[in-house]
Amino acid sequence: MIKIFLLMHLSLVFLFCSTITFKTAAQNSAPKYFLNEDKKMSGLCIDIMSAISEIDEDIIFTGQNVFLPFKRMKKMLKEGEIDVFFGFVKNELREKEYVFINPTLYNVNHVLAKRKDDLVQVRSFGDIRLLGKEGKLITTFGTSTKRYLDKQGGLIIDDHGKSISANLKMLLRERGRFVYYHDLGLITTIKNEKLGEKIKVLPTSFRSYSQYVAFSKHMDKKSIEKLKKALEKLKKNGKLDKIFKKYVNIKY
Repeated sequence: MIKIFLLMHLSLVFLFCSTITFKTAAQNSAPKYFLNEDKKMSGLCIDIMSAISEIDEDIIFTGQNVFLPFKRMKKMLKEGEIDVFFGFVKNELREKEYVFINPTLYNVNHVLAKRKDDLVQVRSFGDIRLLGKEGKLITTFGTSTKRYLDKQGGLIIDDHGKSISANLKMLLRERGRFVYYHDLGLITTIKNEKLGEKIKVLPTSFRSYSQYVAFSKHMDKKSIEKLKKALEKLKKNGKLDKIFKKYVNIKY
C-alpha cells in the first residue's frame, strides 16, 4: 500500500514538473485579441495559444484574458514580468531585447483603403505623391505605421484617428483620400462594421512583414524550445494557417 502511494505521489510530482506555465497578456487589437459578444477574450492569437495547449498538454498560458497597453506589455516582457507575447513584429532593436522563434505566426501587408465611388488607382508612394493634397493618407495615431509613412517623405498624413474604425469614418466623411494600415486589421474592421459596400481595399502591398512569438530573455531555453516544437507541429499539420484564414480571408 505504501509503495502504491509512493508511486502515485511520484507520478503527480512528475506531472507537475513537466507542466510549464507561460505568463502572457493581450493587446487590444482585433482580430489578434478582442472581446466577443459574450465579453470573452477571443481572437487569432488566442486560438493559436489554445491550439498549442491542445497539441502539448504540458503547456499552459495565463494572462491572455487581460488587456495591457502595448508599451507596458513590451516593458513587462523585457523585464521578465511576463514570459511570452504572441503577435510581435521583429526588428533589429527588438532582437536585442527579446527572443524570437520560428516559424512565424502569419504575414501582414500594408495596404490602402478608399471609398468605392472613388475611381482613383495608385500602385506606389510615387503615385500618391503626385496627387498632392488630394492624396492625403489617414492612419492611426502613435503607431509604427505612422512612423513608417514619415520615413517615405513627401506624403500628406493625418494621424488624428485613434483606431481603424475612426479612420474609416474619416474616410467616408472625405477627410482624406485613403486609409493606410495593415490588411489584417483593416479588412477585419471593414468586415465587422459591414462597410464592404462603401469601402474597397486596393491590391498593392506597400510593405510586407511577419508577426512572431517573442519571449522574455529571462525565460529558460528549455521552455522556449518546448513551445517552439509545438508551434512547428501546428505549422506542419496546417492548423496554424487554418487559424489565420478563419479570421482573415483576404480578398481585395
